[in-house]
Parts: sequence; structure tokens; C-alpha cells
Amino acid sequence: MELSETWLETILKRDALERSVSKVISVEKEDVVNKGDNYASDISRLKIETVLGSGRMATRSLIMKRMPATELRAKQIGEWGLFRKEIKMYNTVLPKMDKFLESEDYSGDTLWGRCLYTRPYDLIILEDLKDLGFKMADRQESLDMNHALLVMKSLGRYHALSATLEDRGELDVEDFKETIFTTNDDKMKQYLGQVLTVFAGVVDTTWGEEWKISASKIKSLVANSMDSVRRMYDEKCDFPVLNHGDCWVNNMMFKYDNDTNNPSGIRFIDFQLAYYNSYAFDLTYFLTSSVRPEIRDEDYGPLLQEYHTSLTWHLKRFGYAGDNVPSLEDVKEELKRKSLYALVLACMMLNFLFAEPEEVPDLEELLKEFMKTNDIPANMKTMFSKEFTRAAKSIVSLCQRQGAFDNL
Repeated sequence: MELSETWLETILKRDALERSVSKVISVEKEDVVNKGDNYASDISRLKIETVLGSGRMATRSLIMKRMPATELRAKQIGEWGLFRKEIKMYNTVLPKMDKFLESEDYSGDTLWGRCLYTRPYDLIILEDLKDLGFKMADRQESLDMNHALLVMKSLGRYHALSATLEDRGELDVEDFKETIFTTNDDKMKQYLGQVLTVFAGVVDTTWGEEWKISASKIKSLVANSMDSVRRMYDEKCDFPVLNHGDCWVNNMMFKYDNDTNNPSGIRFIDFQLAYYNSYAFDLTYFLTSSVRPEIRDEDYGPLLQEYHTSLTWHLKRFGYAGDNVPSLEDVKEELKRKSLYALVLACMMLNFLFAEPEEVPDLEELLKEFMKTNDIPANMKTMFSKEFTRAAKSIVSLCQRQGAFDNL
């Protein structure tokens, strides 16, 4: 039998038609995010019953991400431009990365999910990664070494990809210069000062005599905490990349090996805080928020090695032409320069990370309280928990070793 393009085209079109959706029968919507797991959007799973072109029934699942429905949350998220930024990531930046990887015949798994639709600037429809076998880890348990190594390896690839595209002039970073820390936001400044004050008090009164100097150092940060963070963002970095920006355990999903139950795949989600700056911000954010304390006690040695190996391998694989590739020692030193950022993150995030769902404060209520009293109450209960204390002590100790307190 002689093959022809027309004949094969007919077969492929018929196959595509039979597998395509011809009609939606019903849609069920369910909330998929627990209290405390996401503040910047309302997320739902859409379970869709369909009829395919072949006549068969099929169920499909999509994720719908919307601007928060409550007034003050929506106003704050709108002022920060989070949906605008994430929509640009899904509509422009990530497709450029996909196209580049295809042109390079790169066979590695993608690091993000597919976006099916966006509406400026309040709605995003995504594929449901759960259907592909991915699931979230437990934020309260933190990540073990196997998970952390996979994250660091993947960040190395993602950073290498962004650096390569920027070096080729294919990545417009102008829309990714601002962060929630560099905007003139009085509420953020107020909140940061208050959590540092509360945290310093907890360290001073409950951790023991040997921690009192640390408590004093932390308290001395309060008056100029936001300025200190901004200075870190303004510092020149020899190797800037497009940071994920919110790289913690709840913004990644894992697939697992059936035999070993070790993580074998990862997808990053939620690109609302992406920004262009030092690679050390993503590393610090992840390592501070999401790994177990015993990993931190090793000063992240194996994890930084994994990141650097992945970064340099992928830069070479992607044909990066720059001469500013950091050495492993450069990575370690850059992380030390951001050690104060780790302390700030610990004060801001650990309280929520280890809180039980029923203890997590409602952001809308917090904002209402701030509007009335200019005061943002902290959830003190979690700060006295064993899990919080162990994680916080490991971070403060690391910050001390890295010199975060030297000039305070």
C-alpha cells in the first residue's frame, strides 16, 4: 500500500476529532485550597463531564484561579499587580521558554503546568496537575533532603533558562523589577515591623539566656527593617535571573516513583511574585521556608552543590554566552549576603507554616483590623510551638554563622 500525505492527514484529523470535546454536559466546582495555603487568589477545581467527538463520555478537570472575592484582599492584590504579573508569565514568558526548549530539542520535563486561558486581570484557567499524578507536600512537615535536592536542581534549570533568554534579548524584564518589598506599601512596612517585634520578644522570653543577644539584634532591626530589605534588592548582582519569587512548599507539586516513593518530578505553580534579581533570593526563600531544620544545620552544603551543578550544566546546554557564571563559592557568598533576608522571611512565614488550619488568621479580617487600628495582630500561639521553635532556632543560628547580625 502506497502512503500519501493526504491519506495520513485524514487519519490524524479523524483521530483528533474523536478525542476532542464536542459538548460539555455538566460542571462541578469545588474549593481546593485549605485555609492558610494561599492568600493571593481564590482557587477552585472544575470537574467537567464531556462528550467527545467519538461519542464517548469523559471527565476532565481544570483549575480556576480568580481574583479574591473579598473586598480588601482584592484591593491589595490589585495594587500589587499580582494577577497582571502572573498572566504575563503564563501568556508570554513561559511560552517563550517552552519554544526555546523545543528549538533546543531539550528532552527534560517541563517545570510548570499549561495555561489554557487568561482574562485581564482577574482569571486564569490551568490544567489540573493532579490528573498528571502530581500532589502537594505537607507544609507543616517541611521537605526532606530528597525533595529539597529536586527543588534545587529544578531551580538551577529554571534560572539557567531565564538567564539564557535574557542574554539573547528574548526576555523583557522591565515588568519584573518590582517586588512587594520594594513598593512603597505602608501596610507591609507596618506588618514587618510588628512581626519582628513579636518574634524578638518570643526569642527573648522563651528561648533561654543564650539567645538574648540574638533577640536584641532582631529588635534593633525593627525601625529600619523595610529599608534593610530594600537595600538587599538594590545591591548589584553579577548574575541576575527571573526569580519564581514565592518558592515555598505550597507553590510546587511533586510526582513520586511507585517503587521507592521518592519524588521523581516537580511542577512550580503560582508565578504572581516573579521578579528579576539575584538568584539568591529564590534560594533563600525556599531554604528558609520549606526544608527541615536538620538540613539547615549543614549550611545547605549538598543543596547548594546540587543547584550549582544544575545551573552550570544547563547554562552550557542552552548555549549561554555570558562570562558571569557564578562559581560554587560565589553562590555561597551571595547567599550569605542575603542572610538578613532569611531572618525577615522566618519572622514573616514560619508563623503561618506551622499553624494548624483553624489557627491561620483570615487575611480579610487582618486587613480590616489594620484599617481600623493601624495594627496587625500576630498569631502568638504558633510561635510557642515545638515545631516553630526548632525551625526558627535553626534559621537564627544560620544567620549568625553567615554574619547577618554583624552590623546590627
